[in-house]
Amino acid sequence: MRYTSLLLLIVLLVAGSVMADEAERPAFDDLCRWMTGSFSSHQQAAKDSEFADIRLEMHHIWPNQTDGYWLYIEQTIQNQNDTTYRQRIARLSKLNDSTFESTAYTIPNPERFLGHPDDSTLNNVLTPDSLYEKNGCAVTIWPTNKIMFTGSTNGRNCSVNFNGSVYGTSDVTISPKLIYSWDRGYDADNKQVWGTEKSGYFFRRVE
Repeated sequence: MRYTSLLLLIVLLVAGSVMADEAERPAFDDLCRWMTGSFSSHQQAAKDSEFADIRLEMHHIWPNQTDGYWLYIEQTIQNQNDTTYRQRIARLSKLNDSTFESTAYTIPNPERFLGHPDDSTLNNVLTPDSLYEKNGCAVTIWPTNKIMFTGSTNGRNCSVNFNGSVYGTSDVTISPKLIYSWDRGYDADNKQVWGTEKSGYFFRRVE
């Protein structure tokens, strides 16, 4: 499968990243820019029925906030009445010059913002102090070479009570044209109970 080859490429690039010069690695501004935009898993879904055709929208909000780079995120399954199944806010911040963090927040009454990622309502009605932080679910992100970041949640810290799970994990890889995301849920015996099993999703940037 083509996505398996892409996953192997990511592994090889990450393994080789230890040789990368620090000066050549991408910076926080690159992470913010690469995570902003419209993305789609259409190519992956067309080749493997285990994966849905998902549209991922990630749009910058609250440009005047000084405590990080804020994103409104919306994920919609295509060809199923365009069902939006996830809306959230993420705040990208710097832990130090080479370690970054994406903190996840839930939105009160998120249906107000469906389909309007650029609506001024996001900037004028929704405020950071109205959000609910998903404690323990922050993703720590590092530059691994000059064109890539990788990141993950920390162990079992992210509590998720869904479909029999007690905790969830997220692994990501971010590059200029591609976001790779693998979300999984596990029960108390560390058995996976939701999420794809053989690979995560490859979201390609939609120009």
